[in-house]
Amino acid sequence: MRNHRLKFLFSISFILLFVCVSQSLAQGVMFRGAGAVNQSMGGAATAAPLSAGGALYWNPATMSQFYGTSIDIDLGIAMPESSISSTLPAAYGGLGGGTTESDTGAIPIPNVAIVRRQEDSPVALGFSFGATGGAKTNYESAPWYSNPILSSGPVPQLGGAEVGYGNLSSSVQILQLGGHMSYSLTEKLSFSFSPILTIGEIACDPLYLVEGHQTPDTAIHSPGGRYVWGAGFMVGMFYDTQCGWRFGVSYKSQNWIEPIEFNTTYGKKTLKLDLPAVLSIGLSYDGFERWLFACDFRYYFHEDAGFDQVGWSDMFAMSIGAQYQLTERVALRVGYSMNENQLDSLFSRACIAVPLIPQHALFIGGSYRFDEHMAFHLTYGHVFKATASGPFGGPAAAALGGDVTIAAEADELAAGVTFNF
Repeated sequence: MRNHRLKFLFSISFILLFVCVSQSLAQGVMFRGAGAVNQSMGGAATAAPLSAGGALYWNPATMSQFYGTSIDIDLGIAMPESSISSTLPAAYGGLGGGTTESDTGAIPIPNVAIVRRQEDSPVALGFSFGATGGAKTNYESAPWYSNPILSSGPVPQLGGAEVGYGNLSSSVQILQLGGHMSYSLTEKLSFSFSPILTIGEIACDPLYLVEGHQTPDTAIHSPGGRYVWGAGFMVGMFYDTQCGWRFGVSYKSQNWIEPIEFNTTYGKKTLKLDLPAVLSIGLSYDGFERWLFACDFRYYFHEDAGFDQVGWSDMFAMSIGAQYQLTERVALRVGYSMNENQLDSLFSRACIAVPLIPQHALFIGGSYRFDEHMAFHLTYGHVFKATASGPFGGPAAAALGGDVTIAAEADELAAGVTFNF
């Protein structure tokens, strides 16, 4: 009877935790997880090594729980929907209010992860490569009286002033390659170290974020820059009590990226942004038959990475997930990802090209194991719609009135295959 009461209290506590955390955000420029299994858990993996992809993405110290060779091959498809609307300041008549949708299409998100640990060896090795962050938008120009921030050229009715950027497009792609090693100090405790190589491509046209070219009449056009390279590291710790509870901690360092260069008609322009450091603390519990629960707490250091120039502050995030082993072959999972809003609304205009503002993400997924050597995974996720609104002229012109409102949401589908041998 006492055991049943404990199970009941634990389940109720976990459900309340699931429901009561209300303010959240898609986790900045970085993806919540890696691969179908990890996404279906909402990204929770710091203390729950359910897949090679999730283990290497959030805490390679959990490789101590793998035996033999495990290979994850995953492909995700993100289908974002974003929009921009705006109204002019009162000095220009206060017109506007129309909404323009981005024609983005589907975005592929590939990931590969390999973990190898020989039986009775304290050392485990891993390799990962895949997309770890990104965004894309594609807006057509709009009439100045409908959506002025996307209007093109001088407006005679406004005394020849340029109030919009015209058609706007952006693309951010971040790939990372990691080598990972963990060492089991005891049967319960393991540590890891991982050097990480980052490859990125950033394009934004017009290039309105470059200093001195933020306003429509000074914005410059650029087809994009070359690939940029950077590096960082990750360290982790994992502790298995061997009585149901597991704990993990990992730290992804800031990934220092070389200056992003753009060739323009005004010469070479540069933009400096790094990937933020991330501190993760996780716990999991598998003491109930067929069940596993996991929860991760994270903190993103955006300001140290240069994102304060676009109004981003450091932020707290959380991911929770649950797995139920329905049969020997079938496992079902649900996950939820959330974090506080990192964007100061005064900077909404600065983020029109990359509206990374969604606040809630819910995932459901499952796995089917064909045999001891192969399993298939499928996950669906929905990133719920969020909006942000700020002054038309940005923080420096807040008193003039007018506004720019950005909105974003997305659907995600991920499929993957795991090979064990």
